[in-house]
Amino acid sequence: MTGGTLETMQALLDGRVDLAGCSPDELVSAAQRGADLAIVGGIVNRPVSWIMSRPGLREMQLRGKPIGVNQTRGGVSMVLRAALRRQGLAEADYEQVGVGTTPLMAAALAEGRIDAAMLTAPFDLDLARRGLHALLNVARYFPDYAFTTINTGRAWALGRPPELAAFFRATSLAGDLIADPKHRDAAIRALATGTGLDGEALERSYETYREPGVLARHGEVHTSGLEAVMGCMAEEGMLPDPRPRAEELIVPTGQPANPSPRPSPKRPEAERGSQPGARYPRVAARQGEAPPRYPEIDDDWEEADHKDEA
Repeated sequence: MTGGTLETMQALLDGRVDLAGCSPDELVSAAQRGADLAIVGGIVNRPVSWIMSRPGLREMQLRGKPIGVNQTRGGVSMVLRAALRRQGLAEADYEQVGVGTTPLMAAALAEGRIDAAMLTAPFDLDLARRGLHALLNVARYFPDYAFTTINTGRAWALGRPPELAAFFRATSLAGDLIADPKHRDAAIRALATGTGLDGEALERSYETYREPGVLARHGEVHTSGLEAVMGCMAEEGMLPDPRPRAEELIVPTGQPANPSPRPSPKRPEAERGSQPGARYPRVAARQGEAPPRYPEIDDDWEEADHKDEA
């Protein structure tokens, strides 16, 4: 655990971590400055976050009120600011209070130190159960948004296909476990351990995260979601022209060797997931499009599969 997006990205730049899961905006900014960083996969492809407030407040009543953020520029709170702009509130219309991570913002809101904050499940559901107001679902404006991605150094990613294959094998297994109702109790226990919460909020969060398009179940990342992030960055003045192309920020790069259509929807999901390379990060132009096949990665994956069979 490294803290917020800025701290996480700094740990990656310093070499203290090899892979980092966080909002991709700081990676985009660092890459614009010449840092050799890249995105190798996705974690959350659609935000499951609500702007929560103390009871009685509506959107326009947030004018002049203290609102908790993880960062006053960039970070996941960029989604909050973008959603409020679409509700007619500019940054100058309210006070941004730097609180930190989601658990810290949930605590600050519950204690009355701030009047609103954007919280992800299960923290939003826990506060709703305690009487706070669910003001706005940010996915209303951002149904396709690379909320959190798996980030690393470009050279590290290209030089370690076996390690990445193993990482995404574990990612896929975890994604399949979450998606399978037979493992519901285990998934909820893991959510309880990670959040320190319990009760109905966890049960409802489990169903939320199982909704199609929310989690990158097999580590897939969509260029359209990354483009949405860069759009919000441009709104905050964080992305000077010329804007990078989303494809340039994702590793592995190159032309797809096998741009075949996605498997038929009639085939069982378990069968599709068992295809060699299917659990490796998918790079798609739009949700639902066929991912390219990258020989330098998928061949390693297939070799690993054959070793397992032996």
